[in-house]
Amino acid sequence: MAHPYPTRDIPASFIGEKEISLELIIIPSFRECDINRTLLADMKANGQKTPINLSNQRTSEGFYRIADGNNRAVCAKLLGWKTVKAVCIS
Repeated sequence: MAHPYPTRDIPASFIGEKEISLELIIIPSFRECDINRTLLADMKANGQKTPINLSNQRTSEGFYRIADGNNRAVCAKLLGWKTVKAVCIS
């Protein structure tokens, strides 16, 4: 099933028109015990299947807030990815 919004690869450390950096996404703090190990293993083996939904309104510092996909963002960061698939929603 196609996602209802267009997706784009987003760099985890640089935000651009077609890419969004993880460094510019506010990722909630996490503890080792909070990490979804199943999702982490799946993303490591198969990549990111579902885009992260971001608010289309950035903070005054230029960061995006995650509307849905905190666990995916944390896993991508732990895996050392430079980009993630994300969709900006209203």
